Amino acid sequence: MTQRFDSEVAWLAGLLEGEGSFVHTRLRRAPRGIYHYARVQLSMTDRDVVERAVEVVGRLCGKRVNIYSRARHSKEWKPIYQICWHGETALSVMKAVRPFMGHRRGAAIDALLSQFDQRREARAS
Repeated sequence: MTQRFDSEVAWLAGLLEGEGSFVHTRLRRAPRGIYHYARVQLSMTDRDVVERAVEVVGRLCGKRVNIYSRARHSKEWKPIYQICWHGETALSVMKAVRPFMGHRRGAAIDALLSQFDQRREARAS
């Protein structure tokens, strides 16, 4: 990575540290049982910041996502913009931002990455 791109990933890490979530999602899918996937989600009221996050991850993983606007509960509230990265893209984002994260978020990412590594190993054997 270039120094400029490293600083963009560090910026993304700071954003996700404060406004993001890192999740192991379990989705029941009949008839195949439960489907597991990683998810990174960002929700905030600043659309320009969300757009920049989409651009950074697009350069990082080659994958763009749509920005969704959630309905406001009150006329006084600002609209909320949300993006989610799933599966391998989410895992790539986690790996890229991990060195920049604080202790609590870093531990959560480590646990998620470990779970998915174990799942891959179990499927391979």
